[in-house]
Amino acid sequence: TFIDSQECNIVTETEGIQATVIEKNIYISDEEYIMYVTNNTDKTILLDNLKSNATILLQSSNAQYLAYNNKLFVSNLTIEPGETQRIKIRFMKNLSSTNKSRTIQFSSVIKDYDAYIQNETQYTDTTKIKIKVED
Repeated sequence: TFIDSQECNIVTETEGIQATVIEKNIYISDEEYIMYVTNNTDKTILLDNLKSNATILLQSSNAQYLAYNNKLFVSNLTIEPGETQRIKIRFMKNLSSTNKSRTIQFSSVIKDYDAYIQNETQYTDTTKIKIKVED
């Protein structure tokens, strides 16, 4: 059940990846974030390969919440150099006034997607990015 929608407009930039969280939608048992992610690097990036359900997290001051990976696709998380991608991610988080969300963490960002697809098993050039969702 939908509760509320909040405009955010919070910008975070890490290692050439700029994310702007534009909206937060609150439901009884979920939180959904809509953001634009821009790849300012010279290589295609992949925010997450979706092989684990514990690599995209919503973090609060005292808990972590998993993303619904079944609603995400690698094609939406792959961003070419200079490209901006609109991404919508929903997290399993019950409505709580005391446990405010702080960041979205992508803990396994692939920094060179072209090299990754050549040899997935040997690829190790990953980074972690945290995107602020609250000021």
